[in-house]
Amino acid sequence: AAERALRAGAAVVAAHGSHSIGKVERRGAALVAWGLGNLRFSCDCTDEPDGLVLRVELGPGGVRSAAVLPIEAGLRGRPARAAPGSSATGILDLLESLGSRLRRQGAMGWVD
Repeated sequence: AAERALRAGAAVVAAHGSHSIGKVERRGAALVAWGLGNLRFSCDCTDEPDGLVLRVELGPGGVRSAAVLPIEAGLRGRPARAAPGSSATGILDLLESLGSRLRRQGAMGWVD
């Protein structure tokens, strides 16, 4: 489905259904996020605490810049929040081990 969306001219494709974090990559002027992790904050559907907020700036030619911000989903009524220090580092390490090319800036990873 992602390949079909890119062929149709999509600038951003973001997958979410698996509640798992996946590789984030540039494909020419487009960006594909293969998994944003858990973004269902108040559900009993998963125990996965990690997620990603995707920050994208679009321009006339496609994606100008993109970054990921690791979050804690806020399970069981707790509020969602930016992942603290070592948790954010672990999530960015995971993304890089999956093949994401990132430039780290604090708790964020800018997608190269």
